[in-house]
Amino acid sequence: MRFPRPRPLVIDVWASYCKPCRKTLPALAELSERYPGLDVIALSVDDEPARVEAFLGEVPLSLPVVIGGARAQQELRVSSLPTLLAVDGAGIVRDCVAGSPTEARVSRALDSLTDR
Repeated sequence: MRFPRPRPLVIDVWASYCKPCRKTLPALAELSERYPGLDVIALSVDDEPARVEAFLGEVPLSLPVVIGGARAQQELRVSSLPTLLAVDGAGIVRDCVAGSPTEARVSRALDSLTDR
């Protein structure tokens, strides 16, 4: 699947019922500040906006949040949560990190999108 865009994009796929997402989302928001050339979004696979709002009331985020629902999870072929997709400027997924990754693993995925 391709997502052509002018800048690299990191998509963090998550859900309000995902316990590991409570840790990985805020950590990704902090880590993303080290990579100013990347766009980072948090894509919720929840179908109910109220659940997302309740989650964000407990786990505030500085990232843009998009509600894609279960269909987004199917279209992206994401089988576990959280999943991080690192998409380059040509729209090609350069790395996919499933589960609760270490900071080093996420850094490698983000580095795959930059000239570092």
